[in-house]
Amino acid sequence: MSGGSYNYLYSQVEEEYAGRMLDPEMDALIEDLVPVLRAVEWYVSGDTGETAYRAKVQAFKEKWLRGKNEDVVSDIITQKCDDLKERLLTMCKGGGSLQALPIFRAGGRQALPGRHRGGDRDPVRR
Repeated sequence: MSGGSYNYLYSQVEEEYAGRMLDPEMDALIEDLVPVLRAVEWYVSGDTGETAYRAKVQAFKEKWLRGKNEDVVSDIITQKCDDLKERLLTMCKGGGSLQALPIFRAGGRQALPGRHRGGDRDPVRR
């Protein structure tokens, strides 16, 4: 195993925090930070060169520190929509009821357009 200069801290961060930040954007940040932490450890340990380390740092900075995280948020939204689509399709195939999901219940703020009380008002703008 490579590294060791920082006691494999990158793997500890990954084990303790990856997927556990209770926030999709922070989960994505940790996922992208771990390779940078690994790269610095391997570089300081003499297992890789400075070029590989600098490339990881540059990629991280471009994504997270230059105000371009709109792409990150967009990717998270796309993933969440894909996950929901998969759940809905699974429910339909398994004979489950879509009415069990809050977004499909009549009335309330999460009703679908055309299924709410109050005529043509937008249910979100009550």
